[in-house]
Amino acid sequence: MNMLDSKNRMHSIAELKEYLLYLKASRNTRYGALGEKIFSHHMSKSYKVEKLHKHGADFLIDGKDRVDVKTPLMLDKKFGATFTKISKNQQAPNTAYAYVLLLDDMVTIYLAQHLSEPVHIANISWEDALVIFNTENIKVIAPKNFTSEQLIADSVIDDLEDWLAIQFHKKAKFVTRHNKKTQDSMCKNGWGPEAFFHDPKQNRGNVDLVVLIFFDGGKVYDIFSYPISEHGKIHFTDKKVGLNLSKRKTFSPNLLSSRYKFKSIAQFKKEVGDRFFNPS
Repeated sequence: MNMLDSKNRMHSIAELKEYLLYLKASRNTRYGALGEKIFSHHMSKSYKVEKLHKHGADFLIDGKDRVDVKTPLMLDKKFGATFTKISKNQQAPNTAYAYVLLLDDMVTIYLAQHLSEPVHIANISWEDALVIFNTENIKVIAPKNFTSEQLIADSVIDDLEDWLAIQFHKKAKFVTRHNKKTQDSMCKNGWGPEAFFHDPKQNRGNVDLVVLIFFDGGKVYDIFSYPISEHGKIHFTDKKVGLNLSKRKTFSPNLLSSRYKFKSIAQFKKEVGDRFFNPS
């Protein structure tokens, strides 16, 4: 994956987005540097911007206003999408928060004064973001051999992991499967991915629910999920593989209750709370 030219610049918007996904997948927060550069570049048109990077703030505006920049990577969403905000009890005193959203169709900036809701202040094209990336000497890390499918899957998991923690204070065990043809064949034979089984007695990782996500290329086509408290309602059986001395478990996707099935990330986010965490 040769993304750079002889002058260490990114070739295209598509490659820049792929690189940002790589950084997120590899748990590297350096993509936040792009958000900071974009914010600084925009604000410096009208204000004096000084680098701070201490005491919970990234910049000092006009010598007095402290601003901390957050950069959500949201390449699967477009303008108008909601985003996670810093809760009031986690905000640093006398500090405003800028949110530079890296969306699929554009980069957009919101600014929230201390303890106030974010206000939209600017849109930046990806063409301009690419120029900023290539002219602001952002250090480029050589990518590992990630496939685009892996990058997308990791991005989806990161998003859901953060969302569950913020919305419900819940922790999930995530499992992914990527070969639809194989999964369809297994389903016909009454087999589901054995990693869907999570022993509630041991509860490794101290999780609250299991989330199994099926991908076809870069698209999610099915999600199975259950809270650990309802483990006993899933019909797990010993997997029929040789002697199976380790007692590996499986389940039949066709027999799984619709309570534990979702067709999309959007449906999961809309319904998982009412199904599992907010009983009526």
